[in-house]
Amino acid sequence: MLYEGLDLMLYDGSGTQIIGACKGVDIDVTQDTEEIPSASSSVWKTYMKRRKGWNFKISNLVTATTLSNVPSMVGTLYTCKFYNGSDTTKSALLSGSAYCTQAKITEQKGSIAKGSFVFQGTGALS
Repeated sequence: MLYEGLDLMLYDGSGTQIIGACKGVDIDVTQDTEEIPSASSSVWKTYMKRRKGWNFKISNLVTATTLSNVPSMVGTLYTCKFYNGSDTTKSALLSGSAYCTQAKITEQKGSIAKGSFVFQGTGALS
């Protein structure tokens, strides 16, 4: 986990219409590595870095509107802006684009339900 406890605003693909928000999101930033083959007799493996990636998962309450849109959320590209929760100016700390890769709804009570969503970042997180 690289960043923890940031506020998140989700926008549509154009980045103009807010479609969701939550508090306390964890962002995982990763970097692939690849072993460098060696003919030497060294007992230690060596690696080189490859591509970076990022993802996050959120859980929050959802409304009936979000609930009815859950099937179309998976595979949709969203603009994500992450804020420092204590920053009163609300200037984005990090931003990027991410696909929703999983949506799960549990414990529905009338028009409110618990939702869990997984997002895979595409491109740079800046």
